[in-house]
Amino acid sequence: MVRRRGLRRNRNIFKFYLLFFLLAILLLLMFINKIFYISSGIYDIRDISSEAMEFYFSLEKTYNVEWFYFAALNDIESNVNNYNNIDIERFISTIEETNYQVDKALINYKDNRFKDKLIERIKKFEKIENIYRDKTFPIPLNYSYHFDNDWGEKRDYGGDRTHEGIDIMAEKGIPIISVGNGKVKKIGWNELGGWRIGVLGEDGIYYYYAHLDRYEKAFKPGDRINKKDILGYVGNTGYGPEGTSGKFVDHLHFGMYIKNKAINPYPFLKGWDKNRE
Repeated sequence: MVRRRGLRRNRNIFKFYLLFFLLAILLLLMFINKIFYISSGIYDIRDISSEAMEFYFSLEKTYNVEWFYFAALNDIESNVNNYNNIDIERFISTIEETNYQVDKALINYKDNRFKDKLIERIKKFEKIENIYRDKTFPIPLNYSYHFDNDWGEKRDYGGDRTHEGIDIMAEKGIPIISVGNGKVKKIGWNELGGWRIGVLGEDGIYYYYAHLDRYEKAFKPGDRINKKDILGYVGNTGYGPEGTSGKFVDHLHFGMYIKNKAINPYPFLKGWDKNRE
């Protein structure tokens, strides 16, 4: 009996130490993940509001200085003391003159710790630059279209949900082009999107084009797509079984997803539209 109790006690001690060891490993992995995330210096595009992104892109157009400098300055203003000591106008005017060397643009600013923080933020925002840069609007020039920020509006077909994209209103048959380079990930009929095509961009963003009237050709998953390639043509398909059309006005539904999470395409569309003028 004593021996059995001893064995039971030893087993309990072993389980305790095993659980403690597994918990320690879990905490270590969480710590490493946190350190990796911080050291990788990546801002999540979903944490930046659509209004802020649109504002940054418009400032770039106005001042000819990349948008992420303004984003970094705004982030500094919100989170770091002594921001008001910076001559912002001088910084913006000299950053281009100094070939985008922040140290030289802040030559008269004595707080090296602040300089380091600003440079760190610029680099972090710059890591999402490839989502915006070198893209084009999904409707070619010389065609009529219009769009508003209808992201997040209520939709009821298929159950209560919100709109995970932007509707670009255009006439049926107008070509739809790829905003960037990538590969076809999904193709074919979707009840909500009708004839749709999904392109995984080289930037890691999944670009979703829906309600097409028809495709440009018989695409298949894995096909290479280049920027400005014609994917298909504006239509009004969807909201029913395969072949359903005419349930709404002609338009392109354009969506952007990162790690299966939708982000608002509106500021990007606005920027791409202005940049090609």
